[in-house]
Amino acid sequence: MSAMGVLFFFFAGPIIDIFIDDPEVVQLGIWPLRLVAFSQPALATMMVLAGGLRGAGDTRATLVITAGGLWLVRLPLAMLLTAPLGLLGAWIAMGVDLQCRGLGMWLRFRSGKWAKIRALPLHFSKLK
Repeated sequence: MSAMGVLFFFFAGPIIDIFIDDPEVVQLGIWPLRLVAFSQPALATMMVLAGGLRGAGDTRATLVITAGGLWLVRLPLAMLLTAPLGLLGAWIAMGVDLQCRGLGMWLRFRSGKWAKIRALPLHFSKLK
């Protein structure tokens, strides 16, 4: 995803041009795509570690980190930044949220607390 981030940054215009012929829309989309480029490593970290934590049974922490990022970072920042910056402000808010959630997942993984969680056994015989 970091490699895609490099492509997003340096080839934003041509990438957007694949999807739309309107030069004004292409111009409006270049800086948001470049901002997304910087979020790619954090997004990858968040996705991989969240999946690993959920697989280990640490679903509560992944929920708290995800909900916290969306409700306490992305939404307030988007509300604050879209008035002065418009579209760019919304994308900045998303990028900051992804950085925070990536860091949160990394810190949770690094803490090792997920390794001590004991999942409740499932008894499929009781489901019949």
